[in-house]
Amino acid sequence: MNKIAAGFAGKNIKCLSDFDVKHLTSFKVGGKVSGLIMVNDVAELMFAAAFLRKNKKQFAIVGKWTNMLVNDKGVKKYFISLKGDFEKARVKEGGGFYAGAGITVYNLLRFAVGNRLGGIEYMAGIPGTLGGALYMNAGAKKKAIGDVVDFVYVLNKKNEVRKIDAKKCHFGYRQSVFIGKTDIILGAELSLKEVNVVESLAQIQQNLKERAEKQPLNFPNAGSIFRNGEKYTAGILIEKAGLKGLKVGGAKVSEKHANFIVNEGNATYLDIKTLIGKVKKEIKKKNKITLIEEIIYVE
Repeated sequence: MNKIAAGFAGKNIKCLSDFDVKHLTSFKVGGKVSGLIMVNDVAELMFAAAFLRKNKKQFAIVGKWTNMLVNDKGVKKYFISLKGDFEKARVKEGGGFYAGAGITVYNLLRFAVGNRLGGIEYMAGIPGTLGGALYMNAGAKKKAIGDVVDFVYVLNKKNEVRKIDAKKCHFGYRQSVFIGKTDIILGAELSLKEVNVVESLAQIQQNLKERAEKQPLNFPNAGSIFRNGEKYTAGILIEKAGLKGLKVGGAKVSEKHANFIVNEGNATYLDIKTLIGKVKKEIKKKNKITLIEEIIYVE
């Protein structure tokens, strides 16, 4: 057992050293990371963050390993997964709704509907956790999670818990103040509304049906590869450029949705990254537009 794993074992915090994450990523691509650490509450997270910083180890927070492309040659970094308390939601006394960053979008919707609350039905089918959704302001149908946020709670690099007003989160299209920063999202207070449960469930089912019809959910993928622009939709540009079905190794531009790249079974990190580069080059050549990735490279 190495020094880092031993330090976590001493605090009864689970740390899987040299852990292969390929089976966890939504692309089914990736290699070994330095360690995967599971924390169950804020106290454990505080210890983990402070311990890794003290030992000069790079680390990041991870949810369900969606919306990312992980290098299959391995990544010299530790990843912290938010479990336990972070996976819970609650209706606060006197009104209000709080959900931890580790709760999946699926369970968030399930809990909300169970309490006759709604307003985020458009999130149905989005993989990943609330923390990841807040980080990139995920959404659909021209709506996003930031639309219903009142406050976001974070742990800053000084290991202090801070409450940030939604206005200071600078939510925009796939944007937030958290991108590229060291603050760790702990959870958020959301402004949900009372709904008719039957109508809310029907809306959720409709959204799930539309996703299944339009997206290649039968193949490993990481969701939309590129962001849309103010005057263009990335998928339409790629389709009009005749790039559906374009392949590099085991990676292919989906024939069902052009803004998806799928792993047909044996794709590598390099296959997918190379294919992304080819698509960007072709769109730049034909449309004078530089597509911007929505996914995150973990190298």
